[in-house]
Amino acid sequence: MAYGLFDLSFHVSGVFDYSPLLPELFRARNVALYEKYHPIEICHEMSIAEKIPHMMEWYGEAHKALVALGGVTRSLIQAITKDSGAILR
Repeated sequence: MAYGLFDLSFHVSGVFDYSPLLPELFRARNVALYEKYHPIEICHEMSIAEKIPHMMEWYGEAHKALVALGGVTRSLIQAITKDSGAILR
């Protein structure tokens, strides 16, 4: 099932955010992080230097959530990625 294919709003973290292979609680947490930090990422009124600490915090929080799942293997990541329909450009 390609849940990101052809969705122009699809972002790279969406590969994990919307994967049915991961628990709903994890996905909801990542979507909440996206909703909090994405407006900062695209804000035209902030300089890159102002955005960096926020983006690092976002990365750190998303990474902690993934590690907290436990049992995330290379094969699971491959399955999630394949299932996403994501295409690198």
